Amino acid sequence: MSPTIPVLAITRVATDTTGRVIEATLLTLPGDRTEADFTTDHTTTERKPEG
Repeated sequence: MSPTIPVLAITRVATDTTGRVIEATLLTLPGDRTEADFTTDHTTTERKPEG
């Protein structure tokens, strides 16, 4: 890669349920030839109503 082109730098860290790191990824991609499509699965814990 040329030192003058923009880059997309991604740092991703995955943890288990105890918070321990189980995977770490560092990516540097050429910004003029890269497309990013992010999908997340966000789950929430709902409280039961009191009473």
